Amino acid sequence: MSMTDAGYGVDSGTAPVFSTGEPSDAERTLSCIDAFCGPGGLSLGLADAGFHIRAAFDLDKNSVETYRRNIGDHSFAADARRVTGEALRSLAGMGADEELDLLAGGPPCQGFSKQKRGAHLGDPRNKLVLEFLRLIRELRPRAFGLEPFCSRTFRSSLR
Repeated sequence: MSMTDAGYGVDSGTAPVFSTGEPSDAERTLSCIDAFCGPGGLSLGLADAGFHIRAAFDLDKNSVETYRRNIGDHSFAADARRVTGEALRSLAGMGADEELDLLAGGPPCQGFSKQKRGAHLGDPRNKLVLEFLRLIRELRPRAFGLEPFCSRTFRSSLR
C-alpha cells in the first residue's frame, strides 16, 4: 500500500506535500533548526504549527534521504559532535545577526533506556545531549525544544 493509498497524501512522483518553504507575507513565521532530525517527524509537527524549518540534520544518511524525499531539501547528514552553530546558520541561509527562534532536537535516547539495566553508563551516544547544549550556546535561539527523557538517568549517565 502506498502512502497515498494510506491517506497520508504523499505521492513519490510529486513534490513533497508538507511544505517548509518560504511562507506568504501574511503568515507570521518562526525559524527553526531541527537537530537529530531522523526522517522528519518532529519537523512535520513544527511545520504544521507554523515554524519555518530552515535546516535539519542527522548522522543517519538513510533518515536524511527519507526526510529529503518527503519534506524538503534543507536537510543534510552531519555529525553533531563536529557541526558548529556558525555552519548551521550558514546552511540555514541565516545571517549572523538573524535571530533563530527555535533549536529543536531529540538526541538518541537508547543509552538512557531503563531496559538496559546499567548498560547505559558507557553508551557514548549519551554525550550527544551535551552537543545539543553546545549548539544552544553557539546559536543562542530564543527557545529550544529537547525531546523528553529521564533526567535522573541522564545525570547518572554523564558521571
